[in-house]
Amino acid sequence: MKAAGVETATDVERAEEEGRLEEAGVTGKRRCGIVSAIVQRRTERGTSVSEAREPSVADLLAADEEYRALAASQREGCPVVTLRRNGWTFRVSFSQSPLAHRLGQTHDWVVIRFMNGEQNGERTVVTETRQPLRGQRVVRGREAECQACWAS
Repeated sequence: MKAAGVETATDVERAEEEGRLEEAGVTGKRRCGIVSAIVQRRTERGTSVSEAREPSVADLLAADEEYRALAASQREGCPVVTLRRNGWTFRVSFSQSPLAHRLGQTHDWVVIRFMNGEQNGERTVVTETRQPLRGQRVVRGREAECQACWAS
């Protein structure tokens, strides 16, 4: 990736934003993994993710609500569901992560994978257990935006 002028993690972020990763031949699953790592890194740093790179919190919460309503109407588990909203395609399912199983949250934690043809990523929606959003559905990593959403 040195050909794309990329040597540090910050360089990778900048190259992704400017479209230089694709020019350097980074596509498909590798690019998806890099974008996911960038989102995680920004979340850890407390930097907000550009709205152009992810669906709005309102859209993620609406997809979560629609999926859980469908799941409640099913007799046996709910499969992966594809939903479309505001130019985004969502693939929604209950979390099957080891942590969700260990904590008994497999019917609360909802994983939403999203894509719009240019950007893709993944977020988990959970019922918050801490104040000030205790009992509300929140998008992990975007709690501040959820608080503003629930306040309106």
